[in-house]
Amino acid sequence: MPEAEVTLRLAMVIIENAPTNEDVVCDIYGAQVQVRSKVIFPILEFLSSKGWCRPSDEGRWQCGYKNEDYEQKIIVHSSAGEGDLVSKLNNGYTLRVESKKGPLITKPGSQEYPLIREAIGQLMTVEHANDDDILAVAVPESEKFINLAI
Repeated sequence: MPEAEVTLRLAMVIIENAPTNEDVVCDIYGAQVQVRSKVIFPILEFLSSKGWCRPSDEGRWQCGYKNEDYEQKIIVHSSAGEGDLVSKLNNGYTLRVESKKGPLITKPGSQEYPLIREAIGQLMTVEHANDDDILAVAVPESEKFINLAI
């Protein structure tokens, strides 16, 4: 599962389960979406398939996406240093998440362990974090990632 998909799926879960009444901000950079002519992750199609649409006059994929079932938006931008997902929670805390791509099926020599270590390192060095922020790692739900997390 691509990193951008991990981030956007978590944003949807946060909005759908209502731990926030504010927009959820996702940092997705261009190479996660497309490299030259190769599409890495079809962000517009994915969000649209889940009911999230961008304004009709917006030509870029970095923008606010709205779902008619929710008041909050998913805001997609490309600005490093805050975390892949940032959400102001109803309890007053800010959730900062580093997302990582990964396989859904475990294969020999797969990269789950190094990916989690990298994400933890990125969280520890995030530029714009407060002492009381909740820091978390988001990865695809797979047997190997679950075993590493417990």
